[in-house]
Amino acid sequence: MAFKRLYDSPYFFSSAVVSQANFQMEIIELEKMYRQQEASFISILNAIRNKTVDEEHLRLLNKQIKTDIQIEDGMIYLTGKNDSAQAINDEKLDSLTSKPSTFTAKVKGDF
Repeated sequence: MAFKRLYDSPYFFSSAVVSQANFQMEIIELEKMYRQQEASFISILNAIRNKTVDEEHLRLLNKQIKTDIQIEDGMIYLTGKNDSAQAINDEKLDSLTSKPSTFTAKVKGDF
């Protein structure tokens, strides 16, 4: 609840530091991928990031589309829309059988 009370939105640009007159932001571009090892997939991801996707990239991606898959634990979902991602997240959360845990935080100092 502290975040909702202190910030207008969940995004960084709602933080107090961004509204300060002397605020400066340094942009850092990450160049190395650590979780992917397949060269062709890395090439596609880089093309998407650099806005240089071509027909071959799309062909390779579209080759991976499967409509009759069996959903398995640990699968990674790529969605083009937030509502699709939210629906998947909601479905997975609803399928949990363990009891939820609640943790109470204490805000101390200059927050």
